[in-house]
Amino acid sequence: MRFLARLVFLLILLVAVALGGLFIASESGEVVVISTENDDGPATTRIWVIDHKDAQWLRGSPSSGWVRRISENPTLEMERQGVSAKYTATFVPEEISEINRLTEEKYGWANLYVRTIFPVEDGVAIRLDAVEEQ
Repeated sequence: MRFLARLVFLLILLVAVALGGLFIASESGEVVVISTENDDGPATTRIWVIDHKDAQWLRGSPSSGWVRRISENPTLEMERQGVSAKYTATFVPEEISEINRLTEEKYGWANLYVRTIFPVEDGVAIRLDAVEEQ
């Protein structure tokens, strides 16, 4: 019984450490805040950003809430380095390998840690095009 209690404690501790590491890794490096909206209302997401081909890019899982919201309504707002702007999101599947490579280059160990939990091979590359204010 004592062995089982220790085993349960160690498993809980291991999960807590893994989740804490995921939080630390995902908040490492440059993190932007995107605001998306759909019928359920607005939502904000903290995420990594990549600069590539004179545009800003995001990478996400097709099953994540923010990616689903963008597929329903491609207009979003992004705050980067304290500056907010509106963008139109475009899915660009052929760029996922390059976005994965650039994310690896920019975020290093944090990207390695996150991708061990959330595989990126089935991810989507999303280009952000600035919306001209009128």
